[in-house]
Amino acid sequence: MKPDPAACSSSGSIRGPLVKSDGSADKQDSCLQAATAHPTAPAVPERSGRSPRDRASGTAGVRRFAVARVAWGLLALWTVAQVHAQPLVLEIHALKYRTVEQVLPVVAPLVPPPGTVGGLQNQLVVRATAQTQADIRAVLDRLDAPPRRLLISVRHDDQSHSRETATAAQGQVVLGQTRGVGVDLRLQDGRSSAAGQGIQQIQVLEGQPALIRSGQSSPVPMRQTVRGPDGSIRVIETVDYRETGSSLQVLPRLAGEQVILDILPERGEPGPGGSVSVQRLATQVSGRLGEWIELGGVTQDSSVRQSTLLGSTSRAGREARRTWVRVEEIR
Repeated sequence: MKPDPAACSSSGSIRGPLVKSDGSADKQDSCLQAATAHPTAPAVPERSGRSPRDRASGTAGVRRFAVARVAWGLLALWTVAQVHAQPLVLEIHALKYRTVEQVLPVVAPLVPPPGTVGGLQNQLVVRATAQTQADIRAVLDRLDAPPRRLLISVRHDDQSHSRETATAAQGQVVLGQTRGVGVDLRLQDGRSSAAGQGIQQIQVLEGQPALIRSGQSSPVPMRQTVRGPDGSIRVIETVDYRETGSSLQVLPRLAGEQVILDILPERGEPGPGGSVSVQRLATQVSGRLGEWIELGGVTQDSSVRQSTLLGSTSRAGREARRTWVRVEEIR
């Protein structure tokens, strides 16, 4: 049974009576889509704000990006294949002036997989391609050079200034036939200055630490109680020596005519009961070879005033201590 086109709504569907399985018609209408009944119906145009030229341009851009990604991937695969295709050569590079620990951090990044690099005593064992071995030899020619000899000088400048002022009055009173009063007023003002300088020197190779220490060893009595196998108790008395004073550890590194210094100063003072009070600092300074570089200093001011019945005394002083360091190359 054919549906009645007139029964269709304006939306493009066709309505008609439904037929039951026994062939009788149902009063209920059915709606068949016009697109199904008429396959040749025109398509609804796409609602888009982009023109055909824009859509074509976007499609071309996507294609170019995909082609570029494929090209880069092929280039990477070709590079890896070339590296793996080259045979690996085992070479032992003998070091003359540097240690394996000094050159290994520089050489290791130059060896790509599957190559390997390691150290044995003063020898660098490298398994890599011939081109990589040539690059390593060129690097070692510059790294494995004789270390420069350096002379490190540490200078301590000490200055002190003091001033003392005193006032005093003396007098006498005479009673009797001859009466009189006498007063003697005295004023004293004194100043003093002192300066001292001490220089300590030590030779060291470039990249190696140097230690300069000044002070004294103080004896400290020690007592230890020991229990013997038979249960007896013995007291052992010994003498231990504690280092007090100041020390300066310097690690010089050169960059052309510039020097970089890692400084570790330490000062120890004796304390109660044989203890030692230690103060440590860590810093880094830089300068030119042959120049004095100031590390720091200490300034201490003091003031004392005393008063009596007929006078007074005042003292004021200042002490300054500064430390300098200089690095020179020994040619």
